Order: sequence, then structure tokens, then C-alpha cells
Amino acid sequence: MDKIICKVISDSVQGSCLYSYRDSTWLVFPEKKEWIISLFDKNGYLWYNHDFFRNLFLYLDISLGDNNPHVKRWVQDGLGLMVGDNCHPDYLPGEYDWRGDFDVHEVIREGVRILSEDKFHPTDGDSLRSRESQPFFES
Repeated sequence: MDKIICKVISDSVQGSCLYSYRDSTWLVFPEKKEWIISLFDKNGYLWYNHDFFRNLFLYLDISLGDNNPHVKRWVQDGLGLMVGDNCHPDYLPGEYDWRGDFDVHEVIREGVRILSEDKFHPTDGDSLRSRESQPFFES
């Protein structure tokens, strides 16, 4: 089931791009101005877009919740990024709502685009970590 979940996530992020912004790595759909994940580079603190993953996981009959192991595993295995102990959505019903704290417009405007998603496909065994020597820079 884990491979299926990773494939579904990977397929759903086609067309996204990685950005480096203020000591964080972001996965973003620049055209839609939607962020998927934000990972603090120093400590591996992962935030994920609640609405994006909730809608995706509805089809898989998986609950999202806090510290979702599927999101964490996909970021680690699919993107090759190191995730620490903290892995949280931007919104947790009944507990907190920090959706306004993730300004994707600022990330796109001021961040550095480090890799276009069309340069890798996380399910083919090739991760971002193995492609770091070949970054994509928009000309």
C-alpha cells in the first residue's frame, strides 16, 4: 500500500517546482500559487498543506491528521529530503489554523527555483538528492 500511496502523491505533484526560500525547501505549483510542503533545512521540521493532502487522501480512504507517516515517508523517499521529528499540517481542525502563515506568493517571488518537477519523478527510484548536482535554473 505504501508504494501506491507514494505513486498517487508523486502523480499529483506533476508540474510542481522546488524552491529554496529563507532556509527552507518548498514544493510549489507556481501557476496555481499553491504550496505542497515546506521543510526547514536546519532541523527537518516539515509542514504540509492540509487541504492538498486531505483532498488527495479522500480517494485513498486515509485520514490526514498530525504527523502523517505517508507524507513524511514520501518527502524522505520520494524527494530525498531529511525530515525531523516534527511533521505537521498547516491546519488541524479544532486545534490550530496557520494557513495564513505560508505565503506561497512570497516564496515564488523571492525564492530561488532549484528544480522543476519535470526533471525528476519521485516514483522512478531517482530522488532529488541524486539530482542536486544538476539543478534546474530558469533562464
